[in-house]
Amino acid sequence: MPQKNRRECRADCLRELCCHRGVVIKRQVASKGGRVLIPFIWLAIEANEVIALRMAKIVSGGPEAMTEIQLMITEKIDAAAEAGANLIFGQSPTAIVARFREHVASNQRRLST
Repeated sequence: MPQKNRRECRADCLRELCCHRGVVIKRQVASKGGRVLIPFIWLAIEANEVIALRMAKIVSGGPEAMTEIQLMITEKIDAAAEAGANLIFGQSPTAIVARFREHVASNQRRLST
């Protein structure tokens, strides 16, 4: 029988401990954390680009600036309500971030033209 590495031994020990205490745990691969984190990082980067585009539009002044401010506030309220509803109905944080990224991409396209 092949010898287990440290990660496998720790996982076995954790499973045994949880089984003795009646705790049910989901099996998750350690590398899954990285796959979950990457969309959050991309959202931060993309949102910063949209913030820069919005600030440029607002600083330019005029009626377009006021319209952009009102649109930004409305979008944020709508996005927060949508994310809250999705969480309540059991959607995963990763799916919610994916939806936010869609909104951000849409804003980036609109502001870039």
